[in-house]
Amino acid sequence: MSDRIKSLLLSEDNETPHQARCFLAHNLTLNQFTNLHALSLRHIGVNETMERMMNEIRQMISLVHLNIDKCCFQSTSLNIIWNLPRLTHCELNGLNEICWSNGSTVRSLSLRHFCVRGYSIHSFPLKPFFDHTPHLQSFAMCFDPYFHSYEKLSLDVSSIETLDLCLEYSHHVMQDLLKHVPNLSKLMVHMDGSYIGGHGWKNIITDYLPKLKVFRLWITFDYRSETDGEQLVDELLDTFRTDFWVKVHKWFFRCCWTSERQRNFVYFHTLSRTFSRRILDDKTKFKSTDPRDTTYDHPQSACVVPFRYSQTEYLSTDLLFEEKSWSAIHPQLVFHHSTML
Repeated sequence: MSDRIKSLLLSEDNETPHQARCFLAHNLTLNQFTNLHALSLRHIGVNETMERMMNEIRQMISLVHLNIDKCCFQSTSLNIIWNLPRLTHCELNGLNEICWSNGSTVRSLSLRHFCVRGYSIHSFPLKPFFDHTPHLQSFAMCFDPYFHSYEKLSLDVSSIETLDLCLEYSHHVMQDLLKHVPNLSKLMVHMDGSYIGGHGWKNIITDYLPKLKVFRLWITFDYRSETDGEQLVDELLDTFRTDFWVKVHKWFFRCCWTSERQRNFVYFHTLSRTFSRRILDDKTKFKSTDPRDTTYDHPQSACVVPFRYSQTEYLSTDLLFEEKSWSAIHPQLVFHHSTML
């Protein structure tokens, strides 16, 4: 039976506490799943359990996808991951410690997609990482200047086609990286605390990213109470209203902002078919570079719901609206309503 299992998840979160330890207590081992292609380990907080899991993973030569989320992870385990001969996708999220300097000393010729996110990335220099992962196509990482050092790249990383980057208050790491990925076709950037305007992004794309086809940008930042929020938004959006953005690439942007005594907040993002969940209440205003970006105001609700997208296929809401009201607006819409008690 075990040789027929292709995917396995072991989690010790609140819903399945002690699951991984029960797995081992029943004399089960990971390497007995000889045809396992995908493995996910989540919330394993016991060092002994995680070390045993990693020692068994080193023998899983058929593994293609590996996801480790919020587990006790030692940087020396990177060698185990980089030695897996068929591994193409690896995602490391919210781990307690990642230090490439104490990690992999081998090259992975199979790894194509790698994501590392967390608040304890103490040292993850990109130059040796790319040297040890020569065929990497997509890379995702959070750059926090308070937790890790950065060494400038000296050579281009021509294999990279997709980047997904999160930044806090610092642009220099990202800007240097973007100078060395000439074949990049898809770029997603999340900026928190500071931002680069449209003119700056135009220069980066024009000078270094000739093959870029998809660009997604999210920006969040606070502003002082004495600052005119609407003027600030207008100035930011104006830098994205040039022909480069509107006519050449047809990339449009929306900016939401609130002006309150407690907090003055700006949320700026690329318009697309897919949105993360955002609540637009009666205190939130927005403007857009797309003149077709309009809103639907429900007369009995303090919520402003975006209805600019005729291609919307799925909508989820917590609001108490009748389904027939939504079907009248968009007959083909797949409607999901959840009630919070």
